[in-house]
Amino acid sequence: MKDLLTFILKGITGKKDLEIVEETEGERIHFLVKAPEEIIGIIIGKEGKTIKAIRSLLKVRAILEKKGVSVSVEGIFPDSRLLGIKGAKNGKSQPGKGVK
Repeated sequence: MKDLLTFILKGITGKKDLEIVEETEGERIHFLVKAPEEIIGIIIGKEGKTIKAIRSLLKVRAILEKKGVSVSVEGIFPDSRLLGIKGAKNGKSQPGKGVK
C-alpha cells in the first residue's frame, strides 16, 4: 500500500524526495507523509480535496486487503516548524498543531 501512496504522491507533486513513514498497529496502517513547505499545499489541495481523494483511494485498497488505513501530512518548514493535518475517525480532516 505504501507503493500506491508513493506512486500517487510522485504523480501529483513531481517530486521524489518525499518521506513516507509507515506505522502498523494490528490490522491498521498509518502513513505519515513528510513534505517540504513548497509542496505541502499541492498535497492537501483546496479545502483538503486532494488529500481526501488520496485517502479514498487508499481506503479502497485497504478494504480489498481487509485492513484499516489513515494518512497524515506533515510540512517541513526551513525554520524547523512542523505543520500537520490528520484525518479524523469520522472522515473529516482536522488541522494539526504547529511545533517549534
